[in-house]
Amino acid sequence: MYGFTKRDYGSQPNTPYGQDSSYSLSLNVPTSPPMSHVQGTEEVLSDDINQGNDQQQHYQQNYNGYDYSQQQSSTYNTGSQGYEQKNFIPQNNQSTIPIYMPQQLQSQKSGNDVPTPIIQNIVSTCNVGTPLDLKKIAMHARNAEYNPKRFSAVVMRIREPRTTALIFSSGKMVVTGAKSEDGSRLAARKYARIIQRLGFTVHFSDFKIQNLVGSVDVHFAIQLEGLCVTHNQFSSYEPELFPGLIYRMVKPRVVLLIFVSGKIVITGAKTRDEIAEAFSQIYPIVRGFKK
Repeated sequence: MYGFTKRDYGSQPNTPYGQDSSYSLSLNVPTSPPMSHVQGTEEVLSDDINQGNDQQQHYQQNYNGYDYSQQQSSTYNTGSQGYEQKNFIPQNNQSTIPIYMPQQLQSQKSGNDVPTPIIQNIVSTCNVGTPLDLKKIAMHARNAEYNPKRFSAVVMRIREPRTTALIFSSGKMVVTGAKSEDGSRLAARKYARIIQRLGFTVHFSDFKIQNLVGSVDVHFAIQLEGLCVTHNQFSSYEPELFPGLIYRMVKPRVVLLIFVSGKIVITGAKTRDEIAEAFSQIYPIVRGFKK
């Protein structure tokens, strides 16, 4: 069935396979079943008409000289995509022809998996060590806003890391919007460098993480009324004013906003460990009030 065919393309001095000829691989596949095999099957069909269905199935299996009833299958896993190899064995004892068939492999998530809180916002503070002229900063800096009648600080934004800074005339600064501690520190230094380029003598100091905000979805509805009644010492729930239950945890000292949809916001933490510890304590509680 396989063979090499020699083709003459004339004089080709630049070809890498020679000057006068080239070789190509050809696959000779019969377009119709061997007549001897088909006639033999027809004789079997004519011998026993009462077993026509069984013989017809046997004829279909033996079509093209392959015995499809004798299959060897094995599965190869390649990451998320699997391939099932079925080796069809011809009747004439020729070599096995492997055919690879795609097989869908779905990874089912266990229902007992506990979700992990994700950091959504980090609030940090620092000091540039010198009094600032906020009007000068608002006039010469990019992406800066200053409205002293509404708020006594310059609001400045940068794109990388995507954060917002509140710059006060005393030299203190609040940075919000970062997703990591390192990103918050980098953003604070960038704001200090912008102020320095405007002509101020800057001494960056007193950087501190003040608040971490995390969120998590437990993927089930929560009975907030029952939770508030049972844990009334730590929680308050007034749906007319705020749709979530406010749970004030003592240790670690954080505040949790619990919503009926199953989403929980954890705020007031100083470190990631406090967020993880707070969620590990609240998860069994909300699990008991699952709708």
